[in-house]
Amino acid sequence: MRGRPESAGSVACFAGWRLDLGSYELRSPDGDLVALTPHEFQLLSALARNGSRVLTREAILQLVAGRDWSPEDRSVDVLVGKLRKKIERSPQAPRLIDTVRGVGYKLAATVQFEG
Repeated sequence: MRGRPESAGSVACFAGWRLDLGSYELRSPDGDLVALTPHEFQLLSALARNGSRVLTREAILQLVAGRDWSPEDRSVDVLVGKLRKKIERSPQAPRLIDTVRGVGYKLAATVQFEG
């Protein structure tokens, strides 16, 4: 079943990863707990909740930091890079977080919600 979580206790599952939106925990496909900063968690949560929909850099910055984005602002790109290092097998050739050039980012994996 694909869709948005019904409650804060929902778990977003994608490509073997489990993102618990209630307990703020990310588990790898091997079951290991992966430490995320609050902004990394919020970014991954936003990507998971939006499925295959592209989030603009402006939307990401609003969701994660509650501030406006300007074209010179690279903070979203830096944050995506840090998150990729934690969840991608090869951050230089990402398969989970896609870059949509000139627009933003999207989660490439199918997301299912449990709980």
